Amino acid sequence: MGRGRGLLGGYVGARLQPRPPDKALRLLLGAPAAVLGVLCAVQSLR
Repeated sequence: MGRGRGLLGGYVGARLQPRPPDKALRLLLGAPAAVLGVLCAVQSLR
């Protein structure tokens, strides 16, 4: 069951590789990084 998802993810990833959606990828990776940065800053000020 877990292997099927991995194969499917690999297939979908390979299909998207020639033209990655830059804005969506930046948002997907940048938003959690920004949230973690803010949380770290808040924790350090306490």
